[in-house]
Amino acid sequence: MRIAVVTSENAAALSKDDPILLAAIERAGHEAMHWCWDDPQVDWSSIDVALIRSTWDYFQRPDEFRVWLACVESQTKLRNPPAMLNWNFDKRYLDELAEAGVPVVPTEYAGSAEEVQAALERIWQLGQSAILKPVISGGSWGLQHLHHGDLVELNAEQAPYMVQPFVPEIKSEGELAVIALGGVVHHGIRKVPKQGDFRVQAEFGGINTVEAPSEEATALAQQALDACPGKSLYARVDMVRRSGNLEIMEVELFEPELFLTLVPEAATRLVDCL
Repeated sequence: MRIAVVTSENAAALSKDDPILLAAIERAGHEAMHWCWDDPQVDWSSIDVALIRSTWDYFQRPDEFRVWLACVESQTKLRNPPAMLNWNFDKRYLDELAEAGVPVVPTEYAGSAEEVQAALERIWQLGQSAILKPVISGGSWGLQHLHHGDLVELNAEQAPYMVQPFVPEIKSEGELAVIALGGVVHHGIRKVPKQGDFRVQAEFGGINTVEAPSEEATALAQQALDACPGKSLYARVDMVRRSGNLEIMEVELFEPELFLTLVPEAATRLVDCL
């Protein structure tokens, strides 16, 4: 097969997963390409699979990316499937998971400045701080951690927003990322922020370590995946323990880092599942 690992111009040289995956594709006897999604010179009909991996600017260009998805869908096989990607594009999918009975960190959605302020006030009145970020976002783009009385900075181009109570356990325990390949839980990664921060991403000093998911975490990840539309080739279920209970923060079916540098054999598993 001819397989394109799909990236973006701003991530092509930064992704640590992509080179490992490209090597695994070639070891399996396939032809591997590393293509930017918006490269006008690319002929998507010339490949068998477009494997979306590090398209880390889609949330800043959502309309363009949606057009690209629709165009490429007619030319080759996209993984994950387009219907699943479109569902996962906007984090309001968390409402659907909650309605399906999946434990999710409580989330409100707000479009206007007034709605944002009201949602924040409801959290602040409980003596908690709050997290505010766009419903279409990645990493820590547009993320704000707000305490009562803080100045709220809104960018109309980032609306609508999601508002959640800040989970203080993130500072001590971090998040657990449960990675599933071919619909089956494969490995877990504990993501802990550096001292004094709450962001778990490595670019902000976060530390990632391999951690085998417990039966509880595996069951929760599977429950969340079962509530998603269709079967994913790859998925990352981010969860946190809040007041003693595991809750879902996000289910990433789009372009999640799979931490192949820490678990390189996962790249072989991913290629086997294609």
